[in-house]
Amino acid sequence: MRKILIVDDHYIVRQGLKQILVSTFQQVVVDEAVNGEDALRRILKSDYDIILLEIVLPDIDGFELLAQLMKLNPRLRILILSMHCEEKYVLQSIKAGASGYLTKNGSPWELVMAIRTVLSDKKYFGVNVVESLFFNHQKAVPEKTPQELLTPRELEVLRMLASGKRLKKIADDMALSLSTVSTYRLRILRKLNLKNNAEIIRYSINCGLAE
Repeated sequence: MRKILIVDDHYIVRQGLKQILVSTFQQVVVDEAVNGEDALRRILKSDYDIILLEIVLPDIDGFELLAQLMKLNPRLRILILSMHCEEKYVLQSIKAGASGYLTKNGSPWELVMAIRTVLSDKKYFGVNVVESLFFNHQKAVPEKTPQELLTPRELEVLRMLASGKRLKKIADDMALSLSTVSTYRLRILRKLNLKNNAEIIRYSINCGLAE
Protein backbone atom coordinates (compact mmCIF):
# COMPACT_ATOMS: atom_id res chain seq x y z
CA MET A 1 0.00 0.00 0.00
CA ARG A 2 1.51 3.30 -1.13
CA LYS A 3 1.05 6.39 1.03
CA ILE A 4 1.29 9.82 -0.57
CA LEU A 5 0.99 13.22 1.10
CA ILE A 6 -0.03 16.33 -0.85
CA VAL A 7 1.05 19.60 0.77
CA ASP A 8 -0.73 22.53 -0.87
CA ASP A 9 -2.97 25.30 0.45
CA HIS A 10 -5.30 25.25 -2.58
CA TYR A 11 -8.23 22.86 -2.25
CA ILE A 12 -8.82 22.57 -6.00
CA VAL A 13 -5.17 21.66 -6.59
CA ARG A 14 -5.23 18.99 -3.88
CA GLN A 15 -8.42 17.45 -5.22
CA GLY A 16 -7.14 17.43 -8.79
CA LEU A 17 -3.90 15.75 -7.76
CA LYS A 18 -5.74 13.25 -5.59
CA GLN A 19 -8.00 12.27 -8.46
CA ILE A 20 -5.01 11.64 -10.73
CA LEU A 21 -3.22 9.56 -8.09
CA VAL A 22 -6.21 7.44 -7.09
CA SER A 23 -7.09 6.70 -10.72
CA THR A 24 -3.49 5.80 -11.61
CA PHE A 25 -2.02 3.90 -8.68
CA GLN A 26 -3.55 0.75 -7.23
CA GLN A 27 -3.74 0.43 -3.45
CA VAL A 28 -2.80 4.00 -2.66
CA VAL A 29 -3.70 6.21 0.29
CA VAL A 30 -3.56 9.94 -0.41
CA ASP A 31 -3.50 12.36 2.52
CA GLU A 32 -3.69 16.14 2.33
CA ALA A 33 -2.00 18.92 4.29
CA VAL A 34 -3.15 22.52 3.91
CA ASN A 35 0.01 24.16 5.27
CA GLY A 36 3.45 23.47 6.72
CA GLU A 37 2.30 22.88 10.28
CA ASP A 38 -0.31 20.39 9.10
CA ALA A 39 2.33 18.62 6.99
CA LEU A 40 4.75 18.30 9.91
CA ARG A 41 2.03 16.91 12.16
CA ARG A 42 1.02 14.27 9.62
CA ILE A 43 4.59 13.24 8.80
CA LEU A 44 5.39 12.74 12.49
CA LYS A 45 2.42 10.36 12.74
CA SER A 46 2.72 8.46 9.45
CA ASP A 47 5.35 7.13 7.07
CA TYR A 48 4.86 8.37 3.52
CA ASP A 49 6.38 6.89 0.38
CA ILE A 50 6.45 10.29 -1.30
CA ILE A 51 5.45 13.87 -0.52
CA LEU A 52 4.22 16.33 -3.15
CA LEU A 53 5.21 19.74 -1.81
CA GLU A 54 4.29 23.26 -2.89
CA ILE A 55 7.11 25.58 -1.84
CA VAL A 56 4.82 28.61 -1.39
CA LEU A 57 2.75 28.02 1.75
CA PRO A 58 0.75 30.42 3.93
CA ASP A 59 2.42 29.69 7.28
CA ILE A 60 6.01 28.69 6.57
CA ASP A 61 8.60 29.06 3.85
CA GLY A 62 8.54 25.93 1.70
CA PHE A 63 12.32 25.61 1.68
CA GLU A 64 12.41 25.84 5.46
CA LEU A 65 9.77 23.10 5.65
CA LEU A 66 11.74 20.99 3.17
CA ALA A 67 14.87 21.35 5.30
CA GLN A 68 12.95 20.40 8.46
CA LEU A 69 11.47 17.33 6.79
CA MET A 70 14.84 16.15 5.52
CA LYS A 71 16.30 16.68 8.97
CA LEU A 72 13.54 14.52 10.47
CA ASN A 73 14.10 11.81 7.87
CA PRO A 74 16.91 12.15 5.29
CA ARG A 75 15.41 9.26 3.32
CA LEU A 76 12.15 11.07 2.60
CA ARG A 77 11.22 11.31 -1.07
CA ILE A 78 9.97 14.85 -1.69
CA LEU A 79 8.80 15.99 -5.11
CA ILE A 80 8.37 19.75 -5.45
CA LEU A 81 5.22 20.67 -7.36
CA SER A 82 4.99 24.42 -7.84
CA MET A 83 4.01 27.23 -10.20
CA HIS A 84 7.54 28.60 -9.92
CA CYS A 85 10.30 27.27 -12.17
CA GLU A 86 12.90 30.01 -11.69
CA GLU A 87 16.44 28.72 -11.37
CA LYS A 88 16.84 29.98 -7.79
CA TYR A 89 13.85 27.92 -6.60
CA VAL A 90 15.02 24.77 -8.35
CA LEU A 91 18.60 25.01 -7.12
CA GLN A 92 17.51 25.81 -3.57
CA SER A 93 15.20 22.78 -3.60
CA ILE A 94 17.98 20.51 -4.81
CA LYS A 95 20.32 21.87 -2.15
CA ALA A 96 17.69 21.24 0.54
CA GLY A 97 17.33 17.60 -0.53
CA ALA A 98 14.33 17.44 -2.87
CA SER A 99 14.10 14.34 -5.07
CA GLY A 100 12.62 16.22 -8.01
CA TYR A 101 10.89 19.35 -9.26
CA LEU A 102 7.79 19.79 -11.42
CA THR A 103 5.72 22.79 -12.42
CA LYS A 104 1.95 22.73 -12.06
CA ASN A 105 1.42 23.45 -15.75
CA GLY A 106 2.87 20.05 -16.64
CA SER A 107 0.75 17.14 -17.81
CA PRO A 108 -0.81 14.43 -15.59
CA TRP A 109 1.30 11.92 -17.53
CA GLU A 110 4.49 13.72 -16.50
CA LEU A 111 3.33 13.88 -12.87
CA VAL A 112 2.80 10.11 -12.82
CA MET A 113 6.16 9.50 -14.47
CA ALA A 114 7.88 11.81 -11.96
CA ILE A 115 6.29 10.02 -9.00
CA ARG A 116 7.28 6.59 -10.33
CA THR A 117 10.82 7.81 -10.96
CA VAL A 118 11.19 9.26 -7.46
CA LEU A 119 9.65 6.14 -5.89
CA SER A 120 12.43 4.15 -7.55
CA ASP A 121 14.93 6.37 -5.68
CA LYS A 122 15.91 8.39 -8.74
CA LYS A 123 15.75 12.13 -9.39
CA TYR A 124 13.23 13.73 -11.73
CA PHE A 125 13.06 17.26 -13.11
CA GLY A 126 10.22 18.33 -15.37
CA VAL A 127 10.58 19.38 -18.98
CA ASN A 128 9.68 23.01 -18.19
CA VAL A 129 12.21 23.07 -15.37
CA VAL A 130 15.04 21.70 -17.51
CA GLU A 131 14.23 24.13 -20.34
CA SER A 132 14.22 27.06 -17.92
CA LEU A 133 17.57 26.07 -16.43
CA PHE A 134 19.11 25.57 -19.87
CA PHE A 135 17.79 28.92 -21.14
CA ASN A 136 19.12 30.77 -18.09
CA HIS A 137 22.48 29.03 -18.45
CA GLN A 138 22.70 30.01 -22.10
CA LYS A 139 22.00 33.64 -21.21
CA ALA A 140 24.61 33.54 -18.46
CA VAL A 141 27.41 32.31 -20.74
CA PRO A 142 29.57 35.37 -21.47
CA GLU A 143 30.21 36.24 -25.11
CA LYS A 144 33.74 35.40 -26.20
CA THR A 145 36.10 38.21 -27.13
CA PRO A 146 37.72 38.47 -30.59
CA GLN A 147 41.01 37.46 -28.98
CA GLU A 148 39.39 34.18 -27.89
CA LEU A 149 37.65 33.52 -31.21
CA LEU A 150 40.38 34.47 -33.68
CA THR A 151 43.94 33.34 -34.27
CA PRO A 152 46.70 35.99 -33.96
CA ARG A 153 46.90 36.23 -37.77
CA GLU A 154 43.13 36.60 -38.13
CA LEU A 155 43.11 39.25 -35.43
CA GLU A 156 45.82 41.17 -37.27
CA VAL A 157 43.83 41.03 -40.52
CA LEU A 158 40.72 42.13 -38.62
CA ARG A 159 42.50 45.23 -37.32
CA MET A 160 43.72 46.12 -40.81
CA LEU A 161 40.28 45.64 -42.35
CA ALA A 162 38.78 47.78 -39.59
CA SER A 163 41.27 50.55 -40.43
CA GLY A 164 39.94 50.59 -43.99
CA LYS A 165 42.82 48.83 -45.74
CA ARG A 166 42.06 46.87 -48.90
CA LEU A 167 42.94 43.20 -49.23
CA LYS A 168 45.81 43.91 -51.67
CA LYS A 169 47.39 46.39 -49.24
CA ILE A 170 47.00 43.95 -46.34
CA ALA A 171 48.61 41.19 -48.42
CA ASP A 172 51.57 43.45 -49.24
CA ASP A 173 52.00 44.62 -45.62
CA MET A 174 51.88 41.05 -44.27
CA ALA A 175 53.93 39.56 -47.13
CA LEU A 176 51.13 37.13 -47.93
CA SER A 177 49.31 36.19 -51.11
CA LEU A 178 45.99 37.86 -51.87
CA SER A 179 44.20 34.49 -51.73
CA THR A 180 45.57 33.82 -48.24
CA VAL A 181 44.34 37.18 -46.95
CA SER A 182 40.95 36.55 -48.59
CA THR A 183 40.77 33.23 -46.75
CA TYR A 184 41.54 34.98 -43.44
CA ARG A 185 38.75 37.47 -44.16
CA LEU A 186 36.24 34.69 -44.83
CA ARG A 187 37.21 32.94 -41.59
CA ILE A 188 36.77 36.20 -39.66
CA LEU A 189 33.30 36.75 -41.13
CA ARG A 190 32.28 33.18 -40.31
CA LYS A 191 33.67 33.12 -36.76
CA LEU A 192 32.20 36.51 -35.82
CA ASN A 193 28.94 35.93 -37.71
CA LEU A 194 29.44 39.05 -39.83
CA LYS A 195 28.47 39.69 -43.45
CA ASN A 196 30.77 42.34 -44.90
CA ASN A 197 33.55 44.86 -44.25
CA ALA A 198 31.11 47.45 -42.93
CA GLU A 199 30.05 45.05 -40.17
CA ILE A 200 33.71 44.23 -39.50
CA ILE A 201 34.42 47.93 -38.93
CA ARG A 202 31.36 48.35 -36.69
CA TYR A 203 32.26 45.23 -34.69
CA SER A 204 35.87 46.37 -34.26
CA ILE A 205 34.79 49.80 -33.03
CA ASN A 206 32.43 48.21 -30.48
CA CYS A 207 35.23 45.94 -29.26
CA GLY A 208 37.81 48.72 -29.15
CA LEU A 209 39.95 47.17 -31.87
CA ALA A 210 39.67 49.87 -34.53
CA GLU A 211 42.67 52.16 -34.78
